Amino acid sequence: MKMKKVIAALAAAAIVASLCACTANVDDSGKTDKSSSASSAAESSNKENSDKESSTDESSAADTDSSAEQTDSELASVVAVIKKEVKLPDDMDDFSARRLERLTGISADEIDDFAGMICTNGVSQDQMIFIKAKSLDDVDGIVEKLKTHHDAQYSVTKNYNPEQAVLFENSDVETDGLYISLVISPDADKINSIYKENLNK
Repeated sequence: MKMKKVIAALAAAAIVASLCACTANVDDSGKTDKSSSASSAAESSNKENSDKESSTDESSAADTDSSAEQTDSELASVVAVIKKEVKLPDDMDDFSARRLERLTGISADEIDDFAGMICTNGVSQDQMIFIKAKSLDDVDGIVEKLKTHHDAQYSVTKNYNPEQAVLFENSDVETDGLYISLVISPDADKINSIYKENLNK
């Protein structure tokens, strides 16, 4: 009788030990899975941040290259003089050849040099565009695209801001050999005068 009790006790102890071992494995497995998931999430997050930083760096590099191109250009030097001598709107910003193409359809293949500024406050229509065409064959196409840009913006502006529309009425695309310009500003006469005085042809 005693022997049966001892055997029963040993069997019970073995079952309990087995159950404890299983529970420990489950906990360890769960911890491992959670740890693995956390590790994967961290790696994914780091990769996303790395990709974002890489994209930002590339974008910054592109902007820097664009700025460098403008700084080294003859027309950018003319714009620098205009900035010093004319009180421009606070929201007047430089823009790149890429933005020129988006606004007017004039591609980099058509131009040898370019500099420009545009007001970005959504109200004032001030802008100045100075272009040197690559060849005389490109001039007519550039002039046509600038006129289309001018007329399209005028059509929109005259419907909601007649005062700004007057700026378009008093401006036009001008050419001088390979050089083409469009200045839309209350100070257009002064800007055009500075432009012509400082142009090295």
